[in-house]
Amino acid sequence: MAEPTVTLRQVFSIPSDDAKDRSPGQWKTFQETLAQELKSIKCPVPMSELIPKICELFDIGVPSLLVSWWKAAEDLQTIIEESKEEPEAIRYLELAEHTIDSEHRPYLEVRIKKASLKKIEFCIRLRFRLKGFVLKINEGRIKEMKTGLCEVEGTVECEKATILKKSRAPIHLPGTVPLEVSPVVTSSRSEAV
Repeated sequence: MAEPTVTLRQVFSIPSDDAKDRSPGQWKTFQETLAQELKSIKCPVPMSELIPKICELFDIGVPSLLVSWWKAAEDLQTIIEESKEEPEAIRYLELAEHTIDSEHRPYLEVRIKKASLKKIEFCIRLRFRLKGFVLKINEGRIKEMKTGLCEVEGTVECEKATILKKSRAPIHLPGTVPLEVSPVVTSSRSEAV
């Protein structure tokens, strides 16, 4: 059985949907900030229903974030193109120790019918420090990631207020993460910088 992947929800210690206490530490500050923002509109959705939807925005797997950043690297693109020409060959790319800075902007839109009442936007800033990662490439795709040391730090902002903060600390990724990633970048609810 494969180990479950680490998500941004776990990185920022955001409680699960079934957690009895949804307000540990910084998360309580977030809830208070959001409640203040929603006072200005007549929101038909109670906070108890809105919070789980916001939590879902953080169910983004860390490995997918890393791969999306790596796919933009010219050296990797070259190897991917070469692997298309020789589909029977398996290539391994050992990544040098490096840092990834990324920014993502997920949002939740509160609507009644087709009218938008409020767009709740978040800015997630992350810094990963990585060492000892190896990518397995075959048939023009990244098939597998062997992980090494991964440290992450970051912040989550809502309405320009920092509502969650993660100090630099190691996170545990499974030793091997199977992937079926195409070299084509796909769109999502968050945008990387």
